Amino acid sequence: MTTDNYYQFGGNLPLGNPTYVKRKADDELYSNLKAGKFCYVLKSRQMGKSSLWVHTKQRLEREEFSCAAIDLTQIGRGDLEDWYYSFANRLAKEFSISNWKSWWGEHERLSPVARLNQLIEEVILASVPQGVKIVVFVDEIDFVRRLDFSTDDFFALIRSCYNYRSTNPDYNRLTFCLLGVATPPDLIQDKQLTPFNIGKAIELKGFEPHEVKPLTRGLEGKVDNPSVVMAEILRWTGGQPFLTQKLCQFVVEEAKSENPRSVEQVVRARVIENWEDQDEPEHLRTIRDRILRDERLAGNLLELYQQIQQQGEEGIVAKNSPLESELQLSGLVVKQQGKLKVYNPIYKEVFNQNWINEQFKNLRPYFENFRAWVASGKQDESRLLRGQSLQEALIWTQDKGLSFEDREFLDASQRKETEEEIAAKNKEAELERERKAKEVAEKANRQAQRRIRIGSIVLIVALLGAGISTVWGSIKFQEALKAQNEAEVARKQKEEATKEKEKAENKLKEIEIKVAKAEKNVEAANQKTEQAKKTEAEAKKQAEEAEKKEQLAKEHAEQALKKLNIANEQIKTLELEKEKKVTELKKTRRELQETTKQVEETKVDLAQLKVELTQIEDKISTGTIEHQDIEKAIASLERRRRELEDNTPSRGIASPNFSLPPQWKGWTCYTVIPPSSLFELGQLVEMRCSAQDLIINLRGKVQSRRSL
Repeated sequence: MTTDNYYQFGGNLPLGNPTYVKRKADDELYSNLKAGKFCYVLKSRQMGKSSLWVHTKQRLEREEFSCAAIDLTQIGRGDLEDWYYSFANRLAKEFSISNWKSWWGEHERLSPVARLNQLIEEVILASVPQGVKIVVFVDEIDFVRRLDFSTDDFFALIRSCYNYRSTNPDYNRLTFCLLGVATPPDLIQDKQLTPFNIGKAIELKGFEPHEVKPLTRGLEGKVDNPSVVMAEILRWTGGQPFLTQKLCQFVVEEAKSENPRSVEQVVRARVIENWEDQDEPEHLRTIRDRILRDERLAGNLLELYQQIQQQGEEGIVAKNSPLESELQLSGLVVKQQGKLKVYNPIYKEVFNQNWINEQFKNLRPYFENFRAWVASGKQDESRLLRGQSLQEALIWTQDKGLSFEDREFLDASQRKETEEEIAAKNKEAELERERKAKEVAEKANRQAQRRIRIGSIVLIVALLGAGISTVWGSIKFQEALKAQNEAEVARKQKEEATKEKEKAENKLKEIEIKVAKAEKNVEAANQKTEQAKKTEAEAKKQAEEAEKKEQLAKEHAEQALKKLNIANEQIKTLELEKEKKVTELKKTRRELQETTKQVEETKVDLAQLKVELTQIEDKISTGTIEHQDIEKAIASLERRRRELEDNTPSRGIASPNFSLPPQWKGWTCYTVIPPSSLFELGQLVEMRCSAQDLIINLRGKVQSRRSL
């Protein structure tokens, strides 16, 4: 590998690549898999998950492990039957098993997951030699979310392989490692079936300063003070693996120019500025797309990120909510010491407040009004939505996960629109009432005046004509009467108009009652809103108290853990002492057995010696033995007695509650043995003393005989 392409970013690093950075997660994953534990690595993209399993697989295979690696994106989608078949095919190829297809066909009546389960037990485990441990790496596990069927049974199968260990010891040599960009609830909802509550989560962090020597080596001879330059690179990337390798490559390329720019200048020119156009291989766009991919969550994710971004280095206290987990999986934020922070300065510059506002604008059809309303302290009612704009916004929100401020803005808009509609209806009703009353009165007056005028004219004409002709007068008189009748009709019509006016007034009163009820409903809605605000404030207060209690619980847990560690150390010490005592006890028992055997042998020899002494004594008494033979016999007996004394145990073994015989004075007592053994030792000592007394008596008799 030349120095020009020393660094590699994008894709997993092949074995032997000099820029592979070994992290704490490498040893954690290796040791846990070696111990047979189920492991999973769930992290954002381009954090080195694939490179991690590739190098861990190599380490395990060096220790005679049999490993398989399956990338779910290579299996594809298809239906349920095809998917399990493809998984089984890949698994069989990894273990070089060629006859599995006929086995699969013979068991076609089983469900796909049951077939895979049985294939593992009857074919996979049987094909790998006994004593060889097996590790199956499953990468891109989050691909199961794209399938058209549930994969809960698949994860339940992995869990069952763990549960089978209690009934089938062969499963103790099989374990799995799952890797991907997801949270456990994203993959399986049933907590009784999930394998994630029995496994070990491996935390994959960014590069630490003490880990990046392989990367610093590529800067040597290219820049002045490679360690200082690397520290500046890490400051900008926060140790994010992809960005760190990429920025190292940019710095090496920059070093070839006559006036090389600083690390900051390179970052701004080649990463931050026009980032969407020069983001190759894609990294920043991957983060953006992860956040915005689901419109139902995008608003809440942006609001949470905005809170974190505005807090700067302080961050916000992590509550371990699903929304926080989803934001962490984007790679944009990281949890450090219980707080969520923006991962690095590059992300903070790229995904700044302007970017957040632009995304909100694209997401919210009412963004400008919303932002102005919030900026006014939620007091500028002119910014609230009305009419068609409000209806469109309500339709848009039907399948969205809204923030509290969004809901508050829309509720305020609806209340304001209701209030304005009620006011408009009140005004319209008042105007209508006045208009109708005026029209009725004017109409009645016009009709009455017209009929009165007609009646008056007719009456005058009739009176004038009375003098000319009685007949004519009679006719006109009839017409006058008719005019009077018409006037009466007009009066009645006026009365009816008055009644209609009263009815209109009654209807107006009914409208006013309805308006009053509507106003009461608005007031009740306002009270509910105030109550909701109080409830939210109380909930926030309870959440803060819960956080304090959680922190206190963590402190107690840490103290308990320290005490537990001390107790474990004491237990280890006691175990060592116990093992030492057990060893001593075993040694003592062996010595006791040897001693018991010697006691038995010595008892026999002493008894024989006693018999021989008695025989010699009898010969001396009868005079059937010569003097020189007596001396030889006594010397021989004395020699044998000393040999017996040498073979007799020279140290005592006694119980602390057992009284030693007088002959044992000065012996060492160091452990507990049965009193029966002590009694035998006492008998042995007494027999030794008796033999010695016999020899002394025998010598006395010989001396007496010499005197005679």
